[in-house]
Amino acid sequence: MSEEWKPSDQYEAKSKEAFEKALVESPNSVVKERPDQSTNRFILQTDGFHDLQRYVMSGMQFPETKDDFERNLPESYFKSLNDIDSGIFTFTRDSIVSISANCNDFNNNGLGKLVTSANGVIAYATEAMGMLKLEPETNFKAQVAVLLDPKYKDGPKDQAFDEAREGAKMALEQLRDTARDKKEDAEAMVTLLTAFHNKTVLDENNAKLLKQEYFDGPVINVKTKQEIKNQKPYSEFLNAEMTRLLKSINESVTKRDDAYSKWDTAKDGAIISIPLGILGWIAGGILTDIAMKAKAQYDKLVIQIAADRAEEAVTVKLMEYINTIIFQMKDLLPMMTRALAAMKELQALFNSQELNFQYIIQDLDGIEKGVEASALKWRKSWIERNIDKAVAKYQEIKETAEEFQRSAVAKKG
Repeated sequence: MSEEWKPSDQYEAKSKEAFEKALVESPNSVVKERPDQSTNRFILQTDGFHDLQRYVMSGMQFPETKDDFERNLPESYFKSLNDIDSGIFTFTRDSIVSISANCNDFNNNGLGKLVTSANGVIAYATEAMGMLKLEPETNFKAQVAVLLDPKYKDGPKDQAFDEAREGAKMALEQLRDTARDKKEDAEAMVTLLTAFHNKTVLDENNAKLLKQEYFDGPVINVKTKQEIKNQKPYSEFLNAEMTRLLKSINESVTKRDDAYSKWDTAKDGAIISIPLGILGWIAGGILTDIAMKAKAQYDKLVIQIAADRAEEAVTVKLMEYINTIIFQMKDLLPMMTRALAAMKELQALFNSQELNFQYIIQDLDGIEKGVEASALKWRKSWIERNIDKAVAKYQEIKETAEEFQRSAVAKKG
């Protein structure tokens, strides 16, 4: 006979299936192979957590409220754009603020929980290793050795058998209950991640329109959705504005320096001319007037340069915001979908563990039944071998989850 557990009936087949799911399939689902097939890693790390984290951290840098946005990018600086489309400022502001608000909300209420969801996996893996094998005397593997002792196949059950059965039930009940708790935690995380995903779908739609309006064209009126004929994308328009502003600034700086030179010369000349008699007083008055006019022109140019530079800075900041959004949004939703699927797999793991351990608990009363005594050793060998594999897999789960957690904290910092 092969050293394999070969169920002899439907009842035994269902029992073996429960063991397979609890000891093999569910634990294997939590670690994934790296692309280079070198080592495995935790499921959330495989499925794009860091991309999600980068997006959230980036989105948090944008103004979170309309007031914050308008302090950074006043509507007055959008006049040239609003002259083309009166709704473009409001749409741009609201799109950027929405991304920031949603990212800040998810960071405060979801991202940290996504990181600490690894805590639940680490705790469960540690408990599973103990309850299945590592806990001295009371572990499930030790109880199975007693329950599947061939002497109990046809012989009387003694105190050792009863204690082993109760010990096995207690170990599995603890794992079942912990799995239920972790499943509920995972369900809450799935709900949070789903809500953020749905909000991001809307933000991505707005980001696509921003990209169309500012870079790709055709430019449309954001309210009527009608194309604005012969209108270049706003980035080209703003680049032309930047060129105009830079030219204006350079010209103003030259004029400012010239005005300062005239003011400085006239001011010094007026002071020197004052003591030279009646003609000196006249010369001093003329030079004082020149100095005052030069100073007034200088002050006016200083204000103009500051205004042009402020408008230039706002234009640069606006383009930085939009470029960042477009870059961060690239492939974001497919990645978020994978992250959500990963979280659902964790949820499924705990759900499966709860159900399968419950079935095994119910099955313990007849675990030694249904086969010839000579076949019990193969059932026992199969269960013990897969307990060993499960413990090794849970150790890997624990290590990869800890690695994920460390890298998540490092990335955030």
